[in-house]
Amino acid sequence: MIGGRLLITGFGPFPGIPANPSATLARRLAADLRLKRAGILAAMRLIPTEYAAAEALIPALAAPGPAAVLMFGVAGRRRFVSVELAARNKLALLAPDAAGVRPARLLIAPGGPARLMGRAPMARMVQAGRGAGARVRPSRNAGAYLCNFAYWKMLAALPAQTPCVFVHIPKVGGRRAMDRLVMAAAAMAKPLMAKPVAR
Repeated sequence: MIGGRLLITGFGPFPGIPANPSATLARRLAADLRLKRAGILAAMRLIPTEYAAAEALIPALAAPGPAAVLMFGVAGRRRFVSVELAARNKLALLAPDAAGVRPARLLIAPGGPARLMGRAPMARMVQAGRGAGARVRPSRNAGAYLCNFAYWKMLAALPAQTPCVFVHIPKVGGRRAMDRLVMAAAAMAKPLMAKPVAR
């Protein structure tokens, strides 16, 4: 059975990425008819690529109680779509956010666990994306920048039973490439929203 309210997130621009393809993907996926036909009610929100703004916004996004959360961000050096298995308790001290701010500490949650595990049928999502023609792999390294930070904060803010996963996408070259990515993302959303959710 598939259905319920899906929160889809992307990011705004940040140093080196003046037009973030995760924002385009999130907008297009939220409006995609394939989700509507599957009974998925999608809402899209952009997360500012700033630590303070993201930290303030994420609890508000989690509070209405979405059935699941599908987060997207761009990893410019990767050549494939990465389904992130976990968020790491780590911050990149040398990488400024879009406001030019660098973290003041090494850990997102001092004294917390090394990782927070994503909550999603990861293997089925990878298979669904591949079945739609995308190069999709599971990943154990969500980085230490805003994507990883937002993933950690969302996992921490949501109820423990709410599915949540972060997907890194590569830089997208042109509309046709984005079309293929939207198709793969729609395919991946369906197992995320299927009930019951299995890991």
